[in-house]
Amino acid sequence: MGVRIPMWAMAVLFQCAVLPATDLTPASRFSLPPSVIGGAGARVREMKAGPGGLWFLVESGDQRPGAVVQTDFSGQVLSVNAIPSDARPLGLAATATGASVLLGTRGGPLLKSFSSNGGSGTTLKLNCAFAGGLFSLGGNPATACSDGRIAVHKNGRQQEFPSWARKGAHSLDVGDGQVAFVDWETAKILVQDLNSGSIRSLDVAAPEIQEALERARNNRTNLEQLLSPSDPPPGNPIVVMDAASRGAEMCLLIWPYHKDAGPGVVCLNRTGEITGRWRCLTPPDQLVHKIAVSNEGDLYLCSTRGNVFRYKR
Repeated sequence: MGVRIPMWAMAVLFQCAVLPATDLTPASRFSLPPSVIGGAGARVREMKAGPGGLWFLVESGDQRPGAVVQTDFSGQVLSVNAIPSDARPLGLAATATGASVLLGTRGGPLLKSFSSNGGSGTTLKLNCAFAGGLFSLGGNPATACSDGRIAVHKNGRQQEFPSWARKGAHSLDVGDGQVAFVDWETAKILVQDLNSGSIRSLDVAAPEIQEALERARNNRTNLEQLLSPSDPPPGNPIVVMDAASRGAEMCLLIWPYHKDAGPGVVCLNRTGEITGRWRCLTPPDQLVHKIAVSNEGDLYLCSTRGNVFRYKR
């Protein structure tokens, strides 16, 4: 007769099996030039890694239109494409041939593509899309609607899939037609096979996530105690500030973090197995909020002002 192990003991054993965290110092860094991110209110809204470099979605703060900026992995600017002044940038995706940007206009959402050689490509009018609902799937731009439908755009055609995509979750291509949906607030992950429709839930047992959740709960409690009954309730804090994928692996940028220790990055595969835990050291005056992963596995973190740090794993 086998020995029954209590659930609490199983949890302890599982936690002990979690990979230790490793400190990483930047292997290199660069900054987007003032000509690209000029103006006091300008900021990097998105950063994505493509086959040959990084793509940035820059919002301008001085009445100038925003821009889609392409650099190589060392920071050399390869192309700058202005966003029409009557459009609002809502998302960015790196594709196999360049990048696509989701734009909000009075006439409805648009999907505009840019090639890696710096040229501007096609513009598609979409039936529906939401801010943050653009990602890359199989090297093609994919847009999500509020009802969960995902449309993959390829060679002028559109293929739709029902899905669990929604606002408040990062959508990541994790290979073989599978998409991971990472909740910003809880770090809960759903992985869906778009072809079969099957879905599974992942609970990531990473100390960084548990600490961030606890810190977020404490911050919310302290804020609620300062509010009067007539004040609106505080918004829900974000724990997974950003996420990126490479093949079957996804990497999560955990918030909030201590500036003196640097942000925590947790990487795992699509089955939920943690592949690495990293403390990415950054200068205390740099608040990073975006993450990208190159095909070689290097981590890139970006601040709102376009300062980029590269980490070798």
